[in-house]
Amino acid sequence: MMDSWEAQTKELLNRVECEIQEIKADTEKRIATLQQRRSALEEALKTYQEMMGITSLESLKSLSVDDLRGKSLREMLALIASHNNGLLVARQAIKLMKEAKFFSNPSHADSIVYSILSRTPSFTKVSPGIYRLNHVEKAKSVTRGGIGLKKAVKELKKKNPQMTKEEVKNYLMQHGFDFQGKRPGNAVHMAWISLGYPKKDALQKEAHRLALLGIKEDQNKRQGGINMKCPCCFEYQGTPKNVANHIRAVFDPAHIEWLETEGFNPVELVQTGNWLPVIGRLIKIAETSKS
Repeated sequence: MMDSWEAQTKELLNRVECEIQEIKADTEKRIATLQQRRSALEEALKTYQEMMGITSLESLKSLSVDDLRGKSLREMLALIASHNNGLLVARQAIKLMKEAKFFSNPSHADSIVYSILSRTPSFTKVSPGIYRLNHVEKAKSVTRGGIGLKKAVKELKKKNPQMTKEEVKNYLMQHGFDFQGKRPGNAVHMAWISLGYPKKDALQKEAHRLALLGIKEDQNKRQGGINMKCPCCFEYQGTPKNVANHIRAVFDPAHIEWLETEGFNPVELVQTGNWLPVIGRLIKIAETSKS
């Protein structure tokens, strides 16, 4: 009896062992198949990225926050694309700009970026979320080299002694000066110091501070009693200051487009937090509609 039980048990153990081996072999085959599929997909993705000129987000991290600071949103996107063989992956750009904290409200980032891309002639949509930077001829440099920079700064100060260091830098950047890979702010600062100009334009800063105070006082007086509708959506109503706060709070593509139409840089407004010029424009609009 015991011999029969032992034989049956051994037979069952053999069956279980065989089943384990079959399952193991089947699992190994399945894993091998999945690994082949993964390799094929990785190769296909790599080929597509090479064809489209797409680099990884890591390569975009070579851009520093200083490289992007002081530029308009369009200029930032163009710079990011230029670091990616002229191709801009919107999600990568948005992620990079969010990490650099260029948006006071990150939830608005997608609508702002896609709105600008769709209305910027220098970008062509290649596929959903991917844009090609069209070739734009670079502006001719004012001059080149460190000696040329000193000369340019000196000439600008000679023509307009009241120009601040920041104004000189902005002028040179706007007119396509070739800084030869150097950061404009640092290059202008070194030229400024070597020419013997004061490190800080204390008088200009104080004058600017007083001017801003004067603008605030003037605006407070002028907007007293003014009740206007938002010139963009025509739904919100309040004082020019309240309307400006409304535009800043909503900050959707329609309101962003209105700001740009009026000559404002939305990104710069968000970064600086200085909405006094917008309030001034709203006051003028309200006063004009009254007359």
